[in-house]
Amino acid sequence: MKFLFTALLLFLSMSFAYSQTLWSRAKINSDDGAKYGIVLTDGSWLIEPNYDDIRTITNGGYHPKWYFMVEEDDKYGLLDSTGKTILATSFDIIKLSNQFIWVDIDGKCGAYSFSGRKMLDTKYEQVINGSYQNYVQISPQREYIGFGTEGHFGLVDTSGNVIVPPNYDYIIHKSGFYSVRKNGVLSLYSRFGVKLNTAQFTDFDGDHSQRSPRGYIKAKSNGKWGMIDSIGNVVLEPEYSDIYLNKSYVHLVSSHWKGIALYSGEVILEPIYNSISTDEGKRFFCYLENGKYGLSTTTGKPVLPVEYDEIRISSYHIEIKKDGKYGICDKDGQIILEAEYETVSHEYGSPIITYIKNGKFGAVDTNARKIAAPIYDELRVSRNWILAKLNGKISGFNFNGDVLFTSVDDIRCINDLFFYKKNDRWGAVNIEGKEVIPPLYSEIGYSMSYGPLPVKKGNKWGYISAKGETVIPFMYDTANDFSRSGGRVTKNGKKIYIDENNKPFQNDNNPFASWGSGGGSGFGTGAGPAPAVDYGRNRLAHLPKLQVLSSNGNIGLKDKETTILPPEYSKIIVSQHPVLLAQKNDRWGAFDLVGKPLLEMKYAELTPFLPFGKHRERQCAVYSNQSTEPEFIESSKESKATWPFYETLFDKQVQRNGFYSNLHQRARFPEGSKAMEEFIRSEMKFPRKARKLNRITTVYAKCIVEVDGQISSIKVDDPTIESYFIKEAKRIIQAMPPFHAGRYYKNNEEVRSQITVQVIFDPTNFKKSN
Repeated sequence: MKFLFTALLLFLSMSFAYSQTLWSRAKINSDDGAKYGIVLTDGSWLIEPNYDDIRTITNGGYHPKWYFMVEEDDKYGLLDSTGKTILATSFDIIKLSNQFIWVDIDGKCGAYSFSGRKMLDTKYEQVINGSYQNYVQISPQREYIGFGTEGHFGLVDTSGNVIVPPNYDYIIHKSGFYSVRKNGVLSLYSRFGVKLNTAQFTDFDGDHSQRSPRGYIKAKSNGKWGMIDSIGNVVLEPEYSDIYLNKSYVHLVSSHWKGIALYSGEVILEPIYNSISTDEGKRFFCYLENGKYGLSTTTGKPVLPVEYDEIRISSYHIEIKKDGKYGICDKDGQIILEAEYETVSHEYGSPIITYIKNGKFGAVDTNARKIAAPIYDELRVSRNWILAKLNGKISGFNFNGDVLFTSVDDIRCINDLFFYKKNDRWGAVNIEGKEVIPPLYSEIGYSMSYGPLPVKKGNKWGYISAKGETVIPFMYDTANDFSRSGGRVTKNGKKIYIDENNKPFQNDNNPFASWGSGGGSGFGTGAGPAPAVDYGRNRLAHLPKLQVLSSNGNIGLKDKETTILPPEYSKIIVSQHPVLLAQKNDRWGAFDLVGKPLLEMKYAELTPFLPFGKHRERQCAVYSNQSTEPEFIESSKESKATWPFYETLFDKQVQRNGFYSNLHQRARFPEGSKAMEEFIRSEMKFPRKARKLNRITTVYAKCIVEVDGQISSIKVDDPTIESYFIKEAKRIIQAMPPFHAGRYYKNNEEVRSQITVQVIFDPTNFKKSN
């Protein structure tokens, strides 16, 4: 049964492998000379061997399509991936863009669609998909094609429709319009090919940086700017010194005064203000007039009058200042506190606003309801409670304004209970202010994360639950918080570990002993190894695991003890696909992974077999009877177009990412990884906020190492890491000396690469060093 199951798996895996149609560029020597075609693994010809050369070519972009460029009598043509002719072999040059095929005959250019439909006759000096000196600037490039020559440039769309006839000195794309000039005369075309009636205007301009909506453009007349739409209608009369097109509205400038208009042409803020700005959420306009600020919505509805010294807008409140005093509004502009306080403070997500009045702290909620009167020396807002200090004594409130405790000496928040110390005794209340544990204890612990709380009553320590029930009697001289290792106590001078049932045990036998105390975090100093950082890949990892045989100057292959190819070949190529290529007596053939012939030994050349469509570029291993080590080549090295030059998929990946990942040698710290660890430890300033966490925190920061070794683009993707750890990790990395840059595997040149730096925050190391 086991044998049958194994055989079935092998059959299914081989069936899946052959479910892909694979092809190879093959060369056949005949009476007519050497000819190329595309052969499949079953020996049939996808493209008959009638051509002087065949190369693969792509149209670029993030989702490239593959084509075959064929050569016959020094002329080029194009076939699709099924072998169907798109362009006959009649062109001197063929290049592919994202949206069309650029062709050249005798120095004259034309354009075709990928279905073979003629878009531009082959008669122009230039066919342009982008920018050409100062004459033609097209954006976005995927939609339009420029053509012609100096003085006679035109524009077509990718369907071949003429947008601008070839009559102009230059064509400049501006915000969805095309500004053209002929002999000094300026005209304007819409992106639909309509010439607009714009004789009254002397200049046009867009605003690409602000991503203004299509269909509007700035137009200038008599030195003043206005705005027109896509059919030439005047939306804003040309009466402004300048205008700026934003995504949702238009900034108006009249002399040095600022205003705001909508794209409908409605002016919602007349240009009478010194400055106008908007908040991040694009909800308000804040404007300055004669040294005072006011506020309106982005529809022009007034929110705050022009009478404030400052207005600061955040995503959750608006802070105002008037006559040196501060107030606060909610996110909609409704006033919560008038501007009559020394300071106001409101943390993100908190329903509580604190303030200082006459030197004393107070608090209200976001509905302006009083929570704490302004009588306190200090005040601190936590997750769901407020602490206030007066004359050295502490009082507590919940967010409803209920008093939790008053005039106590110390507090601790443990498991959502508020432990307070008053008259040298500790007790506890819940968030509603109800007493849960009476004030009976002279000392208490700090955590109930892993068990009951240690408390001292009289001269002995015991443990109580969150309900105040005694769960371990008062019988110990000392007691520590429970951790993963249990509770550590002392009795008659002897330290022992106990469980929650007060049963002692040996710590050495505790499976969690190596995890450290853990504090309240659940992570000790032995929380486990850091994950490995992958800096590259094994070039043989994707290839079949085969061994080379050698005999009498020839080579073969075997799989463990089974011979696949006998040692009678001069070269063998192994790729990630289930086809082996072998050369014998200057002829090539193909075999499957068990040695079964696929193509007979008759081909002058065979390239490594590839699937149709997009595939991951991998390397092949070329074994030769001339060397004991394999040579590595790209799987499509011999089959892809070498002229015109088209980048490989790996190079496209480099362009997208902005760095190289396939490296001969990764970027490294000047004196190695150990020296980098020492640098991190010596440079580290343990965050003050983290000192009570008592756990190891590891930050993995992705960084770019530039060619000169400098670090840039430091990113931490883990959202669970506290911000102060991330900030300190970035500071340490930025302080590092220049690295040795990574080296590209093709030419060993220094290149821009990415590394991951591991910064470990270990509180035990910090304590040792202090």
